[in-house]
Amino acid sequence: MQDIVLGNTSKGKSTIFTIDLSKNWQTQAGFVDMYVGYGHQDVTDVNSGTSSTASSNWDYLATDDPNNPKAATSNYEIEHRFTLALNWKKAFWPTRWTGCAAR
Repeated sequence: MQDIVLGNTSKGKSTIFTIDLSKNWQTQAGFVDMYVGYGHQDVTDVNSGTSSTASSNWDYLATDDPNNPKAATSNYEIEHRFTLALNWKKAFWPTRWTGCAAR
């Protein structure tokens, strides 16, 4: 049996930047929507908390000093993320729309 005291720290940090652009067109071929996005993350933390129990988060933390762990890149960081979505729809019949999407 072990006692574990959980607390917060100011060692971690995060910088997150996102940008997205969207455009839609109406053509003879139908309606076309396009979305382009980019996200950048720089995230550090002391313990990502990947386990469901506090004891496992303590036991399996990779560090040289378990009583004073250092901040490192977070397990949840997605450094670069690019997103593209294309949607097309056309009314072949007056009340029925048909479409296609690619992501």
